Amino acid sequence: MVMAFLLTVYIDGASHESSGIAVFRDIYRCEEFGDAIERSANSIRAGGRYFYENKVQTFCLPKYVPEDTRFWD
Repeated sequence: MVMAFLLTVYIDGASHESSGIAVFRDIYRCEEFGDAIERSANSIRAGGRYFYENKVQTFCLPKYVPEDTRFWD
């Protein structure tokens, strides 16, 4: 087992489970992906301006995973 960081996505407060998981060795790389997801999901363009909502949140949770896990960093 190795320590890794699991990227979790919450939409309107509910955990969003997808068909796979995104696991990173580096917390900073995990946060980069989380920030990109939040920026793209929470911004709305209207009339040449951007408006932001806070409906999507991401977290990088520490977790022990098997050594043969596929990492995304």
